[in-house]
Amino acid sequence: MKKYVLIAVAACLCLVMASPALAEIKISGQIATDFYWMKLDAERIEAVAAGATANYDDQTTFHVDYYRPLNYIQFDYTNKEATIGARFRIRAGHSETGVAWSNTVNEIDTQTSHMWWKFYPGAKLSVGSVWQVVGGASTLQPVLGCNESGVGLVVVQIGYGNLHTSYRNGLVLEWDFNKMFGFELGLYDPANFNAGATIPGLLKDGTAINAPVEVSVPRVDLGIPIRIAGFKIHPTGSWVTRDYSMVTNSTDSYDVWAAGVDVSWSYGPLYVAGEYKFGDNLADANYSGGILGGFAYQDANGITQVSDAEHDLWFISARYAITQKFRIKGTYGQGKVTRDGSPLTIADDQDITRTGYGVGADWFMAPNLLLIPEIYVVDRGDDNTIDGVKTDNGKVMVYGVQFRIMF
Repeated sequence: MKKYVLIAVAACLCLVMASPALAEIKISGQIATDFYWMKLDAERIEAVAAGATANYDDQTTFHVDYYRPLNYIQFDYTNKEATIGARFRIRAGHSETGVAWSNTVNEIDTQTSHMWWKFYPGAKLSVGSVWQVVGGASTLQPVLGCNESGVGLVVVQIGYGNLHTSYRNGLVLEWDFNKMFGFELGLYDPANFNAGATIPGLLKDGTAINAPVEVSVPRVDLGIPIRIAGFKIHPTGSWVTRDYSMVTNSTDSYDVWAAGVDVSWSYGPLYVAGEYKFGDNLADANYSGGILGGFAYQDANGITQVSDAEHDLWFISARYAITQKFRIKGTYGQGKVTRDGSPLTIADDQDITRTGYGVGADWFMAPNLLLIPEIYVVDRGDDNTIDGVKTDNGKVMVYGVQFRIMF
């Protein structure tokens, strides 16, 4: 993989040097390093029944880390007429797929590689690894490189209220009708080649299975951007259907969908952004921020059913610039999901609430050089229902500073 990425970088550099008169090519990026402490509750180390005492003490560890999503180089190409372009971004650093609570895997990958075409005034078509329409407004991201639970949750509050705007394979059509209103359509690979091949299930006799899933249509996202004065309002929706088969001749289907709105507002030195999303089975169709997928089962009559995982996600973030070189920020968000499972047993019932909140500051020590002190808390919930059992999943606190240079 590294060899191919290096070849791609070399090709981009050759293109930059060989064609300055034909088009505009820009190189940008950033490098970030975190110095932080991470405090784990005993209940986060070992989930216990609600009200019970864990077998461990709290744990505090110190880390110096460079987290892959925050370290990248980006190449942007635009033709002379500014009607055709492309973006290629390479990331390097510790992977968000490492061992829980630590980043142990160094990786290089391509975060996005897509092309775009402005084929009509106000209209733009992007194809490749593109942004998700339903993801909406970018949160004011807590930026410390905490790899809580090995999936990068803290960095962008994924699973704690943010249905995140990461890139996915597909195409996006954007059409601005005027300065106030527009329309967005996204068509995506619903699995990105690696998710959702099965759905967990339970047969009538109590046998647990993983039922095969077939998805024969793209995931569809719709958005309507609205811009009024300092406000940006962005209602969105998303849908895909999935076919599954638990036993012979039992093909059935269920829907994965999301809807909601993102709002941002700026006034002088103040900027506020928020998001509210709800939907079913959001871990099943290539979203970032869904907590659980659907659960298939046979009822007492042997008829196959799906219990939907009902999501409710929201966050609010704010930033205030005290001076041109110093600004403060804060964020609070919550992700909640419930799924009843099979009515024949309570052992697969789920009711999970997760909360994330933090405060920080951005200090521009020099042009393009940032120092970012931050405190962030991940509350995994002390009264969750996991497989029918009341469970305390504990908290994680991260506090420290990040050095970041942007170019």
